[in-house]
Amino acid sequence: MTLTEVLSQYTVLIAALQEIRWTGEGQMKINDYIVYYKGTDYGHHFGTGFAVHKNYESCVREFNPISERICMIRLRTKPKEICLINIHVPTENSDGVDKDEFYEEVTRIYDRVLENVIKIVLGDANAKIGKELMFVPTIGLESVHEESNDNVICKFRLKLQRASRHFQKTLKFNIEELKDEEKRQKYITEITGKLNERQENERKVNWSTIKKTILEAAHSTLGEPKKRENKWFNSDCRKAVKKRSEARQRYLQLKILLSEEKYEEERRACKRVMQREKRNYMNELLRETEQDRSQGKIRNFFVKIKKYKQFNPNLKVVKDIDYNILIDPIEKVTRWKNYFEELLKIEVPVRPMPAWIDHRTEQEVNDVSMQEVKTAINNLKNWKAPGTDGIPAELIKYGGEALHQAIYEVCQKIWNEEELPEERNKAIRLS
Repeated sequence: MTLTEVLSQYTVLIAALQEIRWTGEGQMKINDYIVYYKGTDYGHHFGTGFAVHKNYESCVREFNPISERICMIRLRTKPKEICLINIHVPTENSDGVDKDEFYEEVTRIYDRVLENVIKIVLGDANAKIGKELMFVPTIGLESVHEESNDNVICKFRLKLQRASRHFQKTLKFNIEELKDEEKRQKYITEITGKLNERQENERKVNWSTIKKTILEAAHSTLGEPKKRENKWFNSDCRKAVKKRSEARQRYLQLKILLSEEKYEEERRACKRVMQREKRNYMNELLRETEQDRSQGKIRNFFVKIKKYKQFNPNLKVVKDIDYNILIDPIEKVTRWKNYFEELLKIEVPVRPMPAWIDHRTEQEVNDVSMQEVKTAINNLKNWKAPGTDGIPAELIKYGGEALHQAIYEVCQKIWNEEELPEERNKAIRLS
């Protein structure tokens, strides 16, 4: 039986293949499968690829033939796309240079894949499982090898996020632009014009109209924030990697001492370039972070610190009354017990409050005033996550007099009719 017949018999829809031993790269239809492959240009050995059933050919979004030992395919799936990285690891007896080169390439390819994609590395790892006790529950005592090699020993957990059926993307706006006086005035003018226009057409302004006006004005004047990632892997690194790859290909073809020395030289040069560029990038990042701190841009300062800081666990300890650290669990429980007994030890009042003290006439509450609405708006905190309406507090605070007047009219309507708008009855519950 051929390979495709075996795959069809076992209903395998997508299979990762190694040692195809075809030259060049491309795709070929064999029976009910389309085989995507990548081989060498100088002989019938090695080669990797994927066999995809014809019914799932439309799911293939991209096939990337990287080398005779690595290829990658990206599948269009739900709720997230899946990226399969097919590898054929060098054996334990292979040259150390080749193995280091291979693992560096796999790491670089894995990191280059987008984060919103499920990444799975599979293939032939050439792993030797020995008779160590840690592997006995898996393979028993009948392993061929006495000791395991270092090719692949790993544990991983894959967790898929539950997809929301009613997902609505929340728009993000470049709130930093409101610090610019010209941009802020342009936003106020835009929102005032739209409110006046809709007041003439609808006569009464409701919350839905205000929400739509704010979002449209913010989108046209402020726009969305630009995502700028200053990665250290620049053009110099790409050139160094290209030279290293070319030297490696020549070494594999010729297998002479001169080509091996040239490859070692290019490999060391590439490593130096990457270390230099990464060091320069981190120094520039530290300089910008210090500049943000000195200029009072505290939010930018903490955003960069949080993004690049390493994990630093907090040591939570329990101390006794003399501030000595307690180690024994029983002593910790006793200390907590004594602490709460002392904290909650209060005296019951001898003369409780009389029952008639709460029987008083209800205080008259006046209607909502414009000053109260303005005070509440000005007390909104900046840089807080928006609610279900997707409107940050800054867009309301710096919206101008016309927007504040419209919100005041909505508050008066709610106060008099004693009924909230439908959108204001929704809430986000975090679990």
